[in-house]
Amino acid sequence: MQAGFRTHIGQRDSNQDNGLMDLKRGLFAVADGVGGGQLGEEASASVCLVLERSTQQGQPLIQGILNAHEALRETTRNEGGRQYSATTIAALQLKGEEANICWVGDSRVYLVRDGRLLQMTEDHALEGEQHVLTQAVGAPLGKPMEAGTHCYKRQEGDIWLLCSDGFYNLLPDQDLLDILSLENAADDLAARLMQTALENGPDDNLTLLVVRDSVNSPENAEVLELFGDHQGAEADEPKPMARWAVVAMVFALIFTALILSQWSGGK
Repeated sequence: MQAGFRTHIGQRDSNQDNGLMDLKRGLFAVADGVGGGQLGEEASASVCLVLERSTQQGQPLIQGILNAHEALRETTRNEGGRQYSATTIAALQLKGEEANICWVGDSRVYLVRDGRLLQMTEDHALEGEQHVLTQAVGAPLGKPMEAGTHCYKRQEGDIWLLCSDGFYNLLPDQDLLDILSLENAADDLAARLMQTALENGPDDNLTLLVVRDSVNSPENAEVLELFGDHQGAEADEPKPMARWAVVAMVFALIFTALILSQWSGGK
């Protein structure tokens, strides 16, 4: 298994995106903070840390994300509810014969399998309205948060892409498929994707994580027909929607632990 991570601030004053890359546990995530400035950055860092800790305890992805949601809501309540920290999350765990994905908001998971680009997640956003989310981790939704989740059989040669909307809004699906179909290492694929996106003039923060799976899964892997299935020249452009933060898991844990200690000191 290989992985490559890239992030860029774009034209913003700060980078609210974060990522999680744990090759030992096959755990990967991209999070995009909501709300602007430090609050969004703290939220995206927090969800990655809580997700990592939860899975270390044997909890499934969805429970880790629910734990992160409750932790952010508790922080908001302790601060009088004047402001809230929220974030999207797109997570992938490769374990045994299974690939588990879970998401909240409009960060996405894609899969390249058998020459096809498949969008594995469905945006939690109002149709036709960029950046108007219907679900976000930590947001005061007035009802229980609903996370999307799926489980699939792994297949040798699968290429996974996790990314924020600031990235996928810049590249048509054909470009994604062309680059991810190369036989290069995952880190090189991530570098090529980021360079291509930057050439298109990013405005928002943009973050991506590429995973090349190398497990020999059972024969006759299931056929995937999901939210987007794009092949060759007939691929449609992505639906309009709407740091290095982590290079390795150690950096992610240090960064987020510092943030959480600041919160504790401020309570």
